[in-house]
Amino acid sequence: MVASPNNNPPTVFISYSWTSPEHEQWLYDLAERLMASDGVNVKLDKWGFKRRI
Repeated sequence: MVASPNNNPPTVFISYSWTSPEHEQWLYDLAERLMASDGVNVKLDKWGFKRRI
């Protein structure tokens, strides 16, 4: 991962059409992996905007 010029981790906003429970779980897993393994700040529409990541 490449840090931004100010050395803060990148932030990604994910908005998704929740078509099935399987797709929803896949997206949760992706968001968790991005945060845990890749150090990305994830903002997921389903989590709302009050969750501090």
